[in-house]
Amino acid sequence: MTIIEKLNNGQYEIGDLENYLSTGNAIVLYNTMHEIIDKKITDPIIIQTLISISGRREQTLEDKMLGFYTVGDFALATLKKLGIDLASLKEYTRLDSFEKELIDELAESGDL
Repeated sequence: MTIIEKLNNGQYEIGDLENYLSTGNAIVLYNTMHEIIDKKITDPIIIQTLISISGRREQTLEDKMLGFYTVGDFALATLKKLGIDLASLKEYTRLDSFEKELIDELAESGDL
């Protein structure tokens, strides 16, 4: 069974989600973040892992996700959708107003 199938079938544990967030595969990352939002998973380890990922905002092949969005953008949007106050995160406060607006739009869109 693939990781995506496990996510779709709910056949995972919190530790599995943390491992999935550590993969370099954009499809796995996207589906994992989507599942975290859908299930409203606010486990402290998952939140900390998302915060760590949120710093990955380079336009490198490894960090690209969808269009011009990066892994870090998706992580920040995921945190926002979970109700985390982004203003308290240094990764977010470093962004300029245009970048913050992009994160807000991503969080409000149907893309995540």
